[in-house]
Amino acid sequence: MGNLLSEFGYEVEYGSEDVDILIINTCIVKGPTENRILRKLQDLRGRKVIVSGCMPQAYDVSSKFPDFAFMGTNSINIVDVLQDYLHGMKPMTTHFRSKAGSKRLRSNPYVEVIPIAEGCLGSCSYCAVKLARGDLKSHPQEEIIKSVERSVSQGVKEIWLTSQDNGCYGFDTGTNLAELLNKIVAAEGDFRVRVGMMNPNFALEMLKPLIEVYKNEKIYNFLHIPLQSGSDKVLSEMNRKYTVEEFKKVIDEFRKGLDVSISTDIIVGYPTETREDFEHTLRLVKELRPENINISRFWPRRGTNAGKMKQLPVKEVKKRGMELSKAYKKISGSIRNGWNGWHGTVLFTEKENKDYIGRNYRYVPVVVNSRDELRGSFRNVKIIKVGAKIRGTLSDTRCRP
Repeated sequence: MGNLLSEFGYEVEYGSEDVDILIINTCIVKGPTENRILRKLQDLRGRKVIVSGCMPQAYDVSSKFPDFAFMGTNSINIVDVLQDYLHGMKPMTTHFRSKAGSKRLRSNPYVEVIPIAEGCLGSCSYCAVKLARGDLKSHPQEEIIKSVERSVSQGVKEIWLTSQDNGCYGFDTGTNLAELLNKIVAAEGDFRVRVGMMNPNFALEMLKPLIEVYKNEKIYNFLHIPLQSGSDKVLSEMNRKYTVEEFKKVIDEFRKGLDVSISTDIIVGYPTETREDFEHTLRLVKELRPENINISRFWPRRGTNAGKMKQLPVKEVKKRGMELSKAYKKISGSIRNGWNGWHGTVLFTEKENKDYIGRNYRYVPVVVNSRDELRGSFRNVKIIKVGAKIRGTLSDTRCRP
């Protein structure tokens, strides 16, 4: 949206309210997030505001804020919406247009975020995002590849492939994620690719070719694959399309094929989750030892089947969340300590004061203090300290990826 408005001649500022028109991009994944956004919109009454993102597309909030304009998730339509708004019209745009080939204003010149699809093929009982994003609409491979090539030619070193579920990319157009990745890594230039979340049932359908392309050095050995629950009963009630054993198979096969970091998501306190169900989740986490876990307490969402169910006591949900967090903290600490003394290549893309932050082949963040500019470079690093941050020191001046 920022790039489209800038190209059309508007001046764009981020994070400032000292502007003529405010664009509020919304999220409805969790109840607290939605509530914060609604409070913010209340505070902005009397201002010119365009509300984008999932909220206006999933729920009818326009009646609460009759002076605002709404455009949903179709951010590529921002110029038309803004101009209509300035002329007194307040349309609600819902038609789909691919965003894969569109140019973006980068908050970080070395990182490009490229959406590869909109919507998904799931029907999870707790998910409100489906109400907004709808069914899968994959972006054309040619547009995605052009975005990669253009970004790399402009100095981008790290590309994030994003969507609601990368795993089902191309299932509506006769292709898949593994085929797309093979074309991306064939692009010229020194860069790395971080593949976003994919659900295990879709990963299973292309497991061998997916693992094979992950072996390419241009792809981070980083797999974000949500578990949500270690109980088959709860997975079924969530309407997830895989079993615990199928989830484990994806992890096991990836770990056999390459040295990979596993990131997963777990929902604690789903309405039908018993203590026994939670124990299954706890045991599975201790068995699989994922490097990263995003632990979320269940939040009932409007318009979903799970949102209509009788909720578990808040105290019990918090207790389970704390138990899981404690187990994960122990696992995470042990894994992080294992990096002490590691030596290898790190791609630096961020800076905080005199600290530069980069990622190694497994997408592990490494911090180096340096007077020299490191962003956008691949450097040889030796890890010398593991604590709240993994710290390293340069072991030479420069290296090739």
